Amino acid sequence: ENNESTQLWVEQASGNLFSRSGNGNTRVNDTAFKRFATLDDVGEAEKVNSQGTNWVRYESGLQMCWVTSIYTNRVWSFPIAFLATPALQISPIDADYKVSMRAGNNTSVYLVGRTSDDNDIEVSVFAIGRWK
Repeated sequence: ENNESTQLWVEQASGNLFSRSGNGNTRVNDTAFKRFATLDDVGEAEKVNSQGTNWVRYESGLQMCWVTSIYTNRVWSFPIAFLATPALQISPIDADYKVSMRAGNNTSVYLVGRTSDDNDIEVSVFAIGRWK
């Protein structure tokens, strides 16, 4: 009813699978074929490029760093720099306290938080971003 169409193409020599589609607004023959990624493709892109204590870099450019125990109201310097400021997950270890960060960049973040009796809070931190 909506004039939708899909074409699948299996390349004989390699077995690669391609597809393209169209509808009433876009003719299927005017659309380029796109190749499906295989498990080998994904495995190649997600190979570990390098790793160290509490960090890993993947060939795709993904980088992750973590610290399992650090106290707030101090700077955590990432074990290896990111390309830009990463996304962070900060979790208190022992209690239901609120913690946050400020002044983060591609090499470090300042962790913020205090208990009601003015003690620092033990936290774990996970950072994820790009290295290339």
